[in-house]
Amino acid sequence: MSDLTLPKVETEEMYEYSPSTPGIRQAAYEELRQMERMKPSAEELARQQERKKLPENEEQLHSLLMMEGDLTAGELPVPVEWLDNLARREQALYLEPGLWIAMEQREEYERMLAGEAGAEEPGCHIVRRMLYYRGGQTEDEIRERYFLTKPFTKKLLEELQSRESIVKDGEVYYHSRLYDRARNRMVKSLRLQTVTRPPESYASLMAGRIELHAPAEEQLKRAMEQCCDKNLPVRQWESVIFRRRVKNYSETMLDRLLAQGDYFWKMAPDGNLSFHRYDNIDWGAGLPEAAEELEGDELLLYRELKRRGASFLKFLTGIPKEDSAQEVLLKLAAKGLVCADSFVPVRQWQNREKIRKAPVRQRVNARVMALSAGRWDIVRPVREKSREELLLRYFTEAVVLCRETFLKASMGDEFTWREALEILRVWEYTGRVRRGYFIEGLSGAQFIRKDDYEAVTALLQKSDEELIWLNASDPAQIWGKILKQPKEREFMILPGTAVALLGGLPAAVLEKQGKTLRVFGDDAQSRLDIILSGLVRDFREKKLFADQKRLIVKDYPKYAGDSLKKAGFIHEMQDYVLYWP
Repeated sequence: MSDLTLPKVETEEMYEYSPSTPGIRQAAYEELRQMERMKPSAEELARQQERKKLPENEEQLHSLLMMEGDLTAGELPVPVEWLDNLARREQALYLEPGLWIAMEQREEYERMLAGEAGAEEPGCHIVRRMLYYRGGQTEDEIRERYFLTKPFTKKLLEELQSRESIVKDGEVYYHSRLYDRARNRMVKSLRLQTVTRPPESYASLMAGRIELHAPAEEQLKRAMEQCCDKNLPVRQWESVIFRRRVKNYSETMLDRLLAQGDYFWKMAPDGNLSFHRYDNIDWGAGLPEAAEELEGDELLLYRELKRRGASFLKFLTGIPKEDSAQEVLLKLAAKGLVCADSFVPVRQWQNREKIRKAPVRQRVNARVMALSAGRWDIVRPVREKSREELLLRYFTEAVVLCRETFLKASMGDEFTWREALEILRVWEYTGRVRRGYFIEGLSGAQFIRKDDYEAVTALLQKSDEELIWLNASDPAQIWGKILKQPKEREFMILPGTAVALLGGLPAAVLEKQGKTLRVFGDDAQSRLDIILSGLVRDFREKKLFADQKRLIVKDYPKYAGDSLKKAGFIHEMQDYVLYWP
């Protein structure tokens, strides 16, 4: 895709980084020098030595010797008579190592070749110039070209390296300027290899990541890793995230995973919840400020947990003075101060109003479950991640990182896109990421991790129309969040909405907890059987509308009746009903 087809703003961002302070830019340059940079290809290095023009007469040959230094036999296709004539006019000189040089440089070469005192400086100048105009050379080739001793050659190369005038790649030494130029050309070439894909290709890629052909336990771990550290509404975790990604998901699966001790959950006062890795706890950090505002039973129980460490509920029942230990712990959990090594307390917190109004037997059962829900402990702060660690987490979440996906992934982090670009620039030149214009409609500077590049670009170019139903609020559904919704295919991003993606494009939506069916596209009627059969399958597997035992479709296109019945819906009065078996 030509740059001329891109909007001006996107083109500028693709090739120019956002303005940054000299301090930030210098820090990035320093890091770039410290790290192993991406090596240019042999073809790019060879291209730096391509000569556009040869000398056309003796005078031009003399000028070339003055600028480029010594020549050996066969290095340039020029008549030997020109060199002889220059030598007779004392404009050129032949030295025994087999070198033709300009007469003006005779003293410099003789000092180096004789190894006189102070020969290092002219030697450095000659070798550096030779590498610039003659290309990369090994240490042995340099020594044989000038008949130098091994120690002296080594000394010259070490000095030039210390000055950053030359670069060693394997056994070959290159002039640093040409080496950088070759690397820059290669980076630019890699960018131009990019094939820009429409936004639905990215939507299909992100939605397809939820499918993993593996045992249910592995699917759950994969889902946990993809969403780790992410704040989502409490109810969404089991009803949307895990049920859609884990085959035959059950609550006991999550409880078993938490009991292994690799992850813990943390609630927030706003009703969100996040999972974190136990390994990321910052044991040296102070406790949350909210703990300092506790009083009464909450303060007593929190202090006791802090003193004892992880404890079962039955050992804490006698501590509160006014309320039950279970109620106090749930209040502390809602403030993000305590957690348990099972998800039972979170479920009970979600259903707390229903449990209060339930019959005595159900309330007793809830208490029994709470007693067997594992140990309670205080929530300890998670260590602050470095900028580099945060970027890797964003790549895990977004796959393709650009301004829009960065802002979505970094929500809540004190990290700006400008700062991210400084690191990504370094990563591009060290080969850790590839940059290009991968997704149409997103801002111009887009990055993919090098290790993911082949797989991601292949998935973006898939042309098959795979059907995937998702809850509209699912993080894997990116229309209306990262991508602008296609015209005449708009829908509300609500937990009560499910959207069918066909080839990444919204093909249908089921809104208002299933009451309204809308179908998109000119060929909607011909594809409706496939769309609805996928809906029925996912509903019966509890991947969609997991809390409902039936779907009642009241509003639908007139032509949809036959397809609804064929998919498994029952026609009752004016509605179509699908029951969970």
